[in-house]
Amino acid sequence: MASRTVSYNSKKQGAAVVIDRPSAANEITAGHLVWLDMTVLTDDDLAYLTDTFKLSPIMVRELTAERSLPKLVSEAKVSFLNWYSLGKKGEGAPIRFTCLFGQGFLVTVHSKPASALEQVWQDAQSQADVMGQGLGILLYNILDAAVDDYFLAVDALSNRVDQIEDVMFDKPKPSDVKNIFKMKREMLQLRKVTAPEREVVNSLLRRTVPYLEKESRPYFEDLYDHMVRVIDLIDTLRDVTSGAMQIYQATISNNLNSIMKQLTIIATIMMPLTFITGIFGMNFAWPGKETLLGFWIVMASFAVIAVAMVVWFRKRDWI
Repeated sequence: MASRTVSYNSKKQGAAVVIDRPSAANEITAGHLVWLDMTVLTDDDLAYLTDTFKLSPIMVRELTAERSLPKLVSEAKVSFLNWYSLGKKGEGAPIRFTCLFGQGFLVTVHSKPASALEQVWQDAQSQADVMGQGLGILLYNILDAAVDDYFLAVDALSNRVDQIEDVMFDKPKPSDVKNIFKMKREMLQLRKVTAPEREVVNSLLRRTVPYLEKESRPYFEDLYDHMVRVIDLIDTLRDVTSGAMQIYQATISNNLNSIMKQLTIIATIMMPLTFITGIFGMNFAWPGKETLLGFWIVMASFAVIAVAMVVWFRKRDWI
């Protein structure tokens, strides 16, 4: 479906009802709150939005931009807002959606299904208070649903980080390092959208937008607090993953040191034995060289020297 529209009539005090798009302008004129959701923005759709809501060139350019950071552009009769949503249960890469809102209307545009929009869309048709409290609360519900998905994503990342930490203390593998870098990329991706979104909410609080009700301000303050919490959690997880990487490097270094220590001890013990072997193996006669007794004398000297060195190493706490 390229577009869908719902309208809320405050006089009837019921949930929003689905209407056809040509009726949207009349519904707005009648004082009803209209939400138009568009999943595919064609040239005809862009022309319709431009003519109906009197969009400025900068808003048209932002609507057609392939990539754009979260931002808020406010004009006298219409505002433009970029935001991002995740998939169901906070999964997947951030999906950009655009909000155009003014007196009595909200337009959302997105090229892919956005979990936050779908959730609020369904709620608007079953619960009167979703659109019944006005444009500001409707916009808050959409943005807050997207932020809730961020919390789910951060919780999932936190669980993965905990599992990685346990592995790092046990038997770390090179594949674990790849997982760490993958998680850090996901965190960076979230950080790149949540930090500008916090400033967008701050702009909504600082600016006077005439078509957003004053009663919605406490809701946006609550949304700002949620954004701050999400960003703090992401930053904390980034520090934890950096710590996990350091744990991996320290564990690998300690294992290498332990191996090198064992090899060094073995080589040190073998050194005097090799020296004795070299002397007694020289081409000169010595008492008992060609007898079985001489052989056992050499072997006994090997054993005595090896045991003595092990005892000495233990007294020095080297092994």
